[in-house]
Amino acid sequence: MRARRSVHLLLAAVVAAAVTACAPATGPRDTSTAATSPAAPTATAVPAETAGAVTSLVIVGDSNTTGFSGTLDAGLDAGTAWAAQLPPERFPIAGGWAVDGATTAAMLDGITAASVSSGDRVLVMGGTNDLSRGVDTETILDNVRAIVVASGAPAATVLAIAPSEGRPGATDELNAELEALAAGEGWNFIDPWADVRAADGRWSEDYLTDGVHTTPEGYARAGQAILAHLEGGVQ
Repeated sequence: MRARRSVHLLLAAVVAAAVTACAPATGPRDTSTAATSPAAPTATAVPAETAGAVTSLVIVGDSNTTGFSGTLDAGLDAGTAWAAQLPPERFPIAGGWAVDGATTAAMLDGITAASVSSGDRVLVMGGTNDLSRGVDTETILDNVRAIVVASGAPAATVLAIAPSEGRPGATDELNAELEALAAGEGWNFIDPWADVRAADGRWSEDYLTDGVHTTPEGYARAGQAILAHLEGGVQ
């Protein structure tokens, strides 16, 4: 009888605790609006829940993706491509297309014709050679959009193009448009050249070579920034 009474008392305590937990809070609410409009980030990161998972990549670009080595495969073999900084056990390369001198139109043709196995994420860096040929911004953006579709990857990161000695203003303007494109499409965006880009949009002196390309150390810095992005870090 005493044991049954103890059980009844225990049940009553549990019910009382549940009722208390479900009761609405009566304290004052914070009605301030100061934090409702945060500043827009200059780069977006891959969602943190992907950290630690194997993510296969499709890579599309020009000479600043190949490491000025001719092709993506040649740059990977030589270790000059920024993608050589990505650990293959975490970020295997499913395929892609990158060739020195390529415009975004050539990239679109190349990735369309390439035999690419399904990748989890496509990384696109293009527009430098378009600017030197006078291609308009809308055409570049349309080509980047089509490259992402042609890659077949369900997720995308648009990479800022590298600094320029000859047209830093045009490069900065295109990068702003590429960031806006990525935001509008629900893609990620990162400037992997932030650490080697001077305040005026040109190359930092330590990483300057011919005005278009950079040193092996510069490409390695870009690859490390992209790796941090893929691992969920904010650049």
